[in-house]
Amino acid sequence: MDIKSKITKLLALSTSPNENEAKAALLKARQLMAEHKLQVSDVAPSENARLVQQLCSMQSLSKCKKLLKNLNP
Repeated sequence: MDIKSKITKLLALSTSPNENEAKAALLKARQLMAEHKLQVSDVAPSENARLVQQLCSMQSLSKCKKLLKNLNP
């Protein structure tokens, strides 16, 4: 699995109803993006890039979950 796919899957996992699992997945996705010098546009389709950018910069997990749900209606 390439790193972009892994990050995408972690972002999807961050919508988990288990708040600890969701938080861990989001933090890992952000960490991998930083380590591999990836931008949101490298990971997310262009139409979703704005939402993912907001997600990756937010502190509130509940708001992050709402944004991620909007990515996959």
